[in-house]
Amino acid sequence: MRSTMKWVALGGAAVTLVAACGTRQAVALKPNDKIKIKADCVAPNQVTLDVDNWVASVDKGGDIDWINNGGNATVTIEPKIAQPNDWPFDNTNNITPTSGAGTKSKVKGNATAKKYRYVIRITCGGTNPQTVVIDPDIIVN
Repeated sequence: MRSTMKWVALGGAAVTLVAACGTRQAVALKPNDKIKIKADCVAPNQVTLDVDNWVASVDKGGDIDWINNGGNATVTIEPKIAQPNDWPFDNTNNITPTSGAGTKSKVKGNATAKKYRYVIRITCGGTNPQTVVIDPDIIVN
């Protein structure tokens, strides 16, 4: 299932936007999935964000391909809960895909089959940096 979420955040120097899906979705088994993100710092206190895959699904040992679809903001993928058991990837660091490129993250073969919460942190630089945080999910089968 693919879904697209578009957000425009307006506000002060630090903007926090948290969104969560309230329904449980059935997903098919998949060896890999892609998440495309486009984030732009449009004007002072205004950020646009487009995420094309709100709930990603991947099998144990599979890959998530994080694709930064351009934009002028810094995109960082982080665990929502900073504990080793709540991050299914081999790499324990935050993921920062570069603009126009994909960064693969391999799911541990022994990861627990469950829903993992993570955040996409969008940062717009400058003298008064703006931050937007959204809260999608990854389902490991």
